Amino acid sequence: MNWNRALYFVLALTILGQMTIGLSYLVGQGMWLVANLITVWRDVALDRPRADKVKDVCMLCLTIGLVAIYLF
Repeated sequence: MNWNRALYFVLALTILGQMTIGLSYLVGQGMWLVANLITVWRDVALDRPRADKVKDVCMLCLTIGLVAIYLF
């Protein structure tokens, strides 16, 4: 996989998620969830430093938490 291209996809999802969040909270958060999953997957695949992994796992957990709070 081309990890540089994956980061462009993450950037696009982040922008689209930000634009969509006002129209549909769950769709916007879903885009961020996918973007966060890609970054965590990339961190593991490229054996990135622990700080990168911790940051990206925290962002993933934050997104999951926001969706859970919204649903409950």
